[in-house]
Amino acid sequence: MQAWQWLIVVLVVVILVPVVPRVLAKIDAKRQLRGDIPERKASENFNPDTPRPGDGGSTDGEILAGQARMKSGQNVMGMK
Repeated sequence: MQAWQWLIVVLVVVILVPVVPRVLAKIDAKRQLRGDIPERKASENFNPDTPRPGDGGSTDGEILAGQARMKSGQNVMGMK
C-alpha cells in the first residue's frame, strides 16, 4: 500500500473506533426501552458509594487533585 492509502486507513480507524461503540450502546439502550431485551441491572452486592481509585474519593486522590489545582493556578498566574 502506498502512503496515502495508509493515511486513509488510519483516519478511518481513528474516526470509527470511538463512534461505533457509542452507536451500539444507543441501539442497545433503545432495545431495552422497547422491551426487546431484558433490562440490565447491577448485582445485589454492588455499592455505588464505595470509593474507587482515581475518583478523588480517597485521601491520595484528594491530595493529587489539590496538587493539580495548585499547579494549574500557578500556570494561569504565570508563576513557575
